[in-house]
Amino acid sequence: MIVTEVQDQAIAARMALIVGADRFDRLFRAVRFYEVDSDILYVYARDEDAAAEMEDEFALHISIIASKILDRQINVVLVLSRQLMNLNDSCPHPSLEQVDKVKPAICEPQLCVVRRNDGVGRRFLPR
Repeated sequence: MIVTEVQDQAIAARMALIVGADRFDRLFRAVRFYEVDSDILYVYARDEDAAAEMEDEFALHISIIASKILDRQINVVLVLSRQLMNLNDSCPHPSLEQVDKVKPAICEPQLCVVRRNDGVGRRFLPR
C-alpha cells in the first residue's frame, strides 16, 4: 500500500510535535513516508546519516503514529536514504549502486542480497 500525500504529511506533522522544530528541520526535512508492506513501513530520508538517526531514535514513535494514521499495525520502520528510491530494472528492491558503489544485486524469490565493495551485504525482503 502506497502512503497517500495526506497521510505522509499527517505523520510528519505529528513527528514535528514530538521532536521539536530544530531537530525536525535537521532530520525530517525531506522525509517521505512511502509504502507499507505487511507490517513494514518504508521511509525515505534526506541522506544516510539522517536515516540512521531517525531509525535509531524515532522508529518506535514513527510506528505508533503511523499505525494510528494508517489504521493498520506497523511493527517495523525501515528508514532508507532517498537515493534508494531509484529502482533497478532487474530487481524490484531498492538499488544501492549510486550510494555505495555496489556489485550487481542477486535477486532470489525469497531474498534480495546486495553486496557492497567492503564485503558487507544488505538484505531486503521481497515486495
